[in-house]
Amino acid sequence: MPMSLAASEYRAPWWLPGGHLQPIVPAELFPKAKVIYRREIWNTPDDDIIAVDWSTPEPIDPKAPIMVHIHGLEGSSNSHYARAVSYTHLTLPKNR
Repeated sequence: MPMSLAASEYRAPWWLPGGHLQPIVPAELFPKAKVIYRREIWNTPDDDIIAVDWSTPEPIDPKAPIMVHIHGLEGSSNSHYARAVSYTHLTLPKNR
């Protein structure tokens, strides 16, 4: 059964008590993960575009699964969390 937010045991660090600063600190004070993207631009029928950023594990494995990370309207593939998620999945051991 999922734990409700009210009953959570999470405690913010003493030096970062407010919820407003918690997402800013890692974005501004820690280096972004190094991920190399290859961008494709897809044109849509309504004259808009969709930008798709690909990153490939090394060595390239054609049988590797594809992970789709949708960052939302205000985010981008360059955000600290998108790069961290991509880097983590690119560097996971193959048998996991």
